[in-house]
Amino acid sequence: MHLIATILVLATVALHAADPPALVAKPVQVAAGAVLPADLPFKAKSFGIKPGFKVWWLVQSTDLIGFDEKSVVVTALKSADDKDIATTRSGKPTWKLDSSPKVSDDGKYGVFAIECSADAFGQIDRIVIVGTIVALTGSDRKDAVLAFDPAKPSETEAGPLKVSFGAKGLMSLGHSDNVYGIKVSGSLSSLARIAVLDGEAKLESQGWSGVGDSRVYNFTKPKNAAPKLMLSYWGDSTRVKVEFRH
Repeated sequence: MHLIATILVLATVALHAADPPALVAKPVQVAAGAVLPADLPFKAKSFGIKPGFKVWWLVQSTDLIGFDEKSVVVTALKSADDKDIATTRSGKPTWKLDSSPKVSDDGKYGVFAIECSADAFGQIDRIVIVGTIVALTGSDRKDAVLAFDPAKPSETEAGPLKVSFGAKGLMSLGHSDNVYGIKVSGSLSSLARIAVLDGEAKLESQGWSGVGDSRVYNFTKPKNAAPKLMLSYWGDSTRVKVEFRH
């Protein structure tokens, strides 16, 4: 089975901008897996574990709305003995941005991770990683309240966002009849908040799905005839380069 080490480390991440002042990050987590024998039977391997290592960074801000996933640049990636491990022998990168960066609904925290296929098990605390990623911060927050009839599909707009009511809901455990979908498309990075009020009750979120500039947000199906979509979006955004290192 793969060997796994999970270590908490302290890393400093700065948001370099003239206004607001630079921000620092919280401690982040690192995970590493050892390279196993090629003839190790599949049944003996632990599910979801693979060789290499991963480092997470937590960025703290006030109006963080997302990260530009295509902006990641790793300028240095070295092993414990100071060897360059940023590329394979064929020149392909050993690293990548892991999954999609996450941002809290209140814009206070953002998390992203860099994954590397190089073997660093037992030496992760001495690995050197330096790079940058562009964070998006929002300003000029605007609120919209959109009433809709859940029995009639309809479309409307709120700033840079297009909203479609009655989109295909989340197919989960066979209970799709109890789920109501709202499709939001356009500048999704400007979306600050989405919620549905059914009378005085806030409907429970059932998650979202989508790719690119379109998502379907799923909620418990409204019981009343005139629920309201509570939507907040940023009227303006700023690109801020974030330096990360380990």
